[in-house]
Amino acid sequence: MSREDNGKDKTDFHVLLEAALLTQREAADLLGVAHDTVRGWVKGRRECPDGVLKELLGVAQKSLRDQANEVEEIASRVSRNDSG
Repeated sequence: MSREDNGKDKTDFHVLLEAALLTQREAADLLGVAHDTVRGWVKGRRECPDGVLKELLGVAQKSLRDQANEVEEIASRVSRNDSG
């Protein structure tokens, strides 16, 4: 499956890879597959198994939660600095 992004299709794997802030090589190492396999999933040349998508989804969700927490901490510090 793919998502439309600025006129370019992105596979679900590609969207999750970006959300997880992983390079293709990091994803290959994490998932225990060849870099060429990951490249195929990113480009849509190979169908990505649901189990792999679920694993990457978990990584992406954690990454996004961590990023949101970091942003909230920065916002809190900036707010405190503005009020003083």
